Amino acid sequence: MGNKEVSKMSKSITKKTIGELSKFLGVSVHTIKYYEKQGLISSVRDEKSNYRYYDIHVCTDLYECVKYRNMGFSVKDSQILLREADTNKVDDMVKVRLQEVDAQIEELIDIRKNISDYYEEISSINDKLGQWYIEPMETTYVYYQTDDLEYKTENSIGSSSVDFLRYFPKTKSVLHVPKESLDGGEFKYKWGLSLKEHEMPTNIDKSLLEKIDFRRVFVTYHKYDVPYTKYFDVVLEGLRKMLKQYNLESKDDAYFFRIKNAHEGDKEVEYFKVCIPI
Repeated sequence: MGNKEVSKMSKSITKKTIGELSKFLGVSVHTIKYYEKQGLISSVRDEKSNYRYYDIHVCTDLYECVKYRNMGFSVKDSQILLREADTNKVDDMVKVRLQEVDAQIEELIDIRKNISDYYEEISSINDKLGQWYIEPMETTYVYYQTDDLEYKTENSIGSSSVDFLRYFPKTKSVLHVPKESLDGGEFKYKWGLSLKEHEMPTNIDKSLLEKIDFRRVFVTYHKYDVPYTKYFDVVLEGLRKMLKQYNLESKDDAYFFRIKNAHEGDKEVEYFKVCIPI
């Protein structure tokens, strides 16, 4: 075999066009171009044909790119791992990434528990509508933001020491209705956000919060097809009728915890868990 034939065969083995490389590695042309633009791989341009060619070393670099990206490293970190990091740096970066993934797993486990608990709560509501139960009630703290429909501007969540938004769906909207309103007096209520005591961070200032601390409560579930913030007098009247129907007397204020909202035809319906201390 002559030198020309050997040289030709060598070129076909060691260099590939972007299309050939894509087919050979199973990596899309778009991905190859992207990695090259980011400086993760490089090509040589043939002066005569103006084609870009990729040598065998690019194959290994591309596989390394895919490896690091599949482990969740950013493009920037992948570039450091491929082009700059010494052996200790590689070890350290992989260790840090492992710690990040462990933290993400812990977060996902917590999110899954929140979703599971919430699903268990909302999926049984329809079976409980209009019935009364006696349940224990865990100590709960409320950050009230209104008196009736008037905002308490000093009680904005942004200035609160408790990041209530972080704890949804554990955090629940709650309407506090005084006993006098339940008994037929002037309609009053307060609205805010609530958290159970065991779910709150230990370092918060509880002086801004109101404590709900009852051992046992009467519980019922209600579904309303009117916006409760506009027609809460209708919501309240429904509860008054139920108390009278079951010959129950309110001995304290009532707390309406908003559990779920949905749509039925052209109406928005809202579900509440109503707790009245025994």
